[in-house]
Amino acid sequence: MLGLQFAYATNGAEIIEFDYFTGLEKGISAYPAPDELWKRYRAGKSLKNDSEVQQLLTPINFTLRQGERYYQEIAITANLTTQHQATRNMLKPMVRILKNMRNRLIQDGSIANGIAPSYFIEGMLYNVLAINFVSTYGGAFCNCINWLSNADRSTLVCPNRQYLLLGHSNIQWPPANCDAFLDALMNFWNNW
Repeated sequence: MLGLQFAYATNGAEIIEFDYFTGLEKGISAYPAPDELWKRYRAGKSLKNDSEVQQLLTPINFTLRQGERYYQEIAITANLTTQHQATRNMLKPMVRILKNMRNRLIQDGSIANGIAPSYFIEGMLYNVLAINFVSTYGGAFCNCINWLSNADRSTLVCPNRQYLLLGHSNIQWPPANCDAFLDALMNFWNNW
């Protein structure tokens, strides 16, 4: 599920290694050193080019949706898929609607470009309770925006469930930007 290439199990006396590159399971006397695993991983993934390797080592940047570790990307995709199914397949269309509205708000000068990156729009809607995603787009939009307006947004999480969505670190959405985006959305909807 996580796409791991090496896994280990122990009963306290023996260590078993599962190598998913080779499909082999074997007993080992000690856990491999990180350098050894890194060499085996590079060989298994055929990573000979150092620029490909550097891309794997680049820190995550949620604003640009770049640099996610493979396990973070897997977790984000799995969590968004689960939530999409829980919303009767309405999450992805609602994300698309909000992204389109964001683009229109930028075009009209209602918000600055960069105020509402796609990852944060996905994350915001990921937190909305599934019951709010009714069968019509208009109804789902109103329910989602009302829920977000009344929610304690300081408790919203990123779709990887590892970080709070809103905050002031380089991996979080500044609360003022979220507020500005929601205010602009409501104004756009109410004055359509």
